[in-house]
Amino acid sequence: MRSSGRESRALDQARQQVVTLFQQRQTLLVGLLAVGQQPPALQLDERRGDDQELGGNFEIEPLHRFDLGEEAVHDVSESDLVEINPLLGDQPEQQVEGPREDIGVDLVCHTSEVTGHVRATVGYLRNPRIPDIAGMPTILHPMERVFSGVQSSGAPHVGNYFGAFRQWVVDQHTADSVFCVVDLHALTVEQDPAQLRSRTLETASWLFASGLDPEICTVFAQSHVHEHTSLSWLLECTATFGELRRMTQFKEKSRGNESVSAGLFAYPVLMAADILLYDTDKVPVGDDQRAHVEFARELARAFNSTFGVVFPEPQELVQEGGRVPGLQADGKMAKSGGSEKGTIFLTESVASALKKVKAAPHAPRGDSGKDFGDPTQCSIFTLHTIVSQPESIQWANVGCRAGTIGCNECKLRMFQHIEPLLEEIQERRAQYAAKGPKFVQELLHENGKVARKRFAQTLAEVQDKMGITPY
Repeated sequence: MRSSGRESRALDQARQQVVTLFQQRQTLLVGLLAVGQQPPALQLDERRGDDQELGGNFEIEPLHRFDLGEEAVHDVSESDLVEINPLLGDQPEQQVEGPREDIGVDLVCHTSEVTGHVRATVGYLRNPRIPDIAGMPTILHPMERVFSGVQSSGAPHVGNYFGAFRQWVVDQHTADSVFCVVDLHALTVEQDPAQLRSRTLETASWLFASGLDPEICTVFAQSHVHEHTSLSWLLECTATFGELRRMTQFKEKSRGNESVSAGLFAYPVLMAADILLYDTDKVPVGDDQRAHVEFARELARAFNSTFGVVFPEPQELVQEGGRVPGLQADGKMAKSGGSEKGTIFLTESVASALKKVKAAPHAPRGDSGKDFGDPTQCSIFTLHTIVSQPESIQWANVGCRAGTIGCNECKLRMFQHIEPLLEEIQERRAQYAAKGPKFVQELLHENGKVARKRFAQTLAEVQDKMGITPY
């Protein structure tokens, strides 16, 4: 526990005393009250929590490891630290600081792990349905919640990594991150059941191999959390036919098909439910997915206006490198519907990937008799801007325009940044495979239980707002 200064090393016994306001198993709340002042009676409703008048309304929630945020420890000298005996056998980790006479109550959080960072629950500050403690100074800042998903429609590729997975690996350390394999979305087109099941587990294993840590973020299969489909139906009853008919992806995927599933038509609502179920603040997406986040935001706004505020309005977080071009002149890399020659899969050998890169089209050359190139018209240079270091990007840009480097040389320089990535991810994937076929399945199962426990409340509140009889 850290004090704000040497002058606070001891309490003024004539005026103040430390009392236990609430204690139940792993939850402890202590307060600083004037001598003779009666502490408020607090009780914990484990299902939802109680609002209390304690410097403003707040809700006590059970402390889970996924509710923890981080704040760097301030640099203080040893003489500024107060020596105390830890309570409940735990290490004290954070004290809300400020003028005590203006606060009335100091909240102290205890957990069983000290890592060199202050780790403290910030759930009551993040939850949009619980007002912040009015005027209370704090060294904590609410963690943004990030949600995104990936379809289990085939082997992931370099475009998936640089367009999504790489950013997710960063987000898991800076935000409350929730990611899932959206196997239900894959059902909008005909699937072989055994293949879908296998691909779901395979996709999850590649997420872990890419750097997602199930001990840090929540990674699960969409179908393991039934609240997705329940919330989707409730939101479908608030969406309109016209809104869904205008969605661009439905027009593109249904074009030329005589029969299209109703699931494909309602697909945007399920995606909105995926996002809104988790009180999501930011959704990392590619540029082609902006419309779906906007649709989720419109549904949230309409629901809040009609039934009362439940959902925060999510914002899209367009990722750098979100659209990774294919090696051939046929659009972006794709798991399905694109050219295999233009896509580098995370599953393929270095030799196979290099062969594809060497066969990629060159940048167009001018007619001036000099071998000048235009890197802005070259997919290889675009890949450089996504996968390469700044010095390699500059080298390719200047050299191509000046005609001082050849196209094959440029391709090989770009591939130098992809080759170690493939080797590292494939090595980690092999480590997961060596743990047995049920290892990844169990990780998804356990994380799915965590997701349901944390966020079933959102669905319950929506049902209550819409008049559904509780069970």
